[in-house]
Formats: sequence, C-alpha cells, structure tokens
Amino acid sequence: MAELAYREIYAMNAVEARERLGRSYQELGSISATARLWHTSRQVVRK
Repeated sequence: MAELAYREIYAMNAVEARERLGRSYQELGSISATARLWHTSRQVVRK
C-alpha cells in the first residue's frame, strides 16, 4: 500500500478519512504500521 499524500488526506471529509483509515488498518493488521502510513499517532488510529 502506497503512502498517502498529505493534501489527499486533507481534502477528504471526516467520514471518508475515517473509513479509509479503518480499511488501512484491516489490510495491515497493525496499529503502528497504519499510524506510520497515515503520518499520525497510534492513539488516533485506535480512536
């Protein structure tokens, strides 16, 4: 899975971003890997 560009994430609405983050987590199976991909903290991924 390719890294997401900041402007791509910023342009999403909140619901779409949350759904994509959830799908990324399901594919990767790791909170830490998902947080690195999305350039955010593990706490945000857990939330």
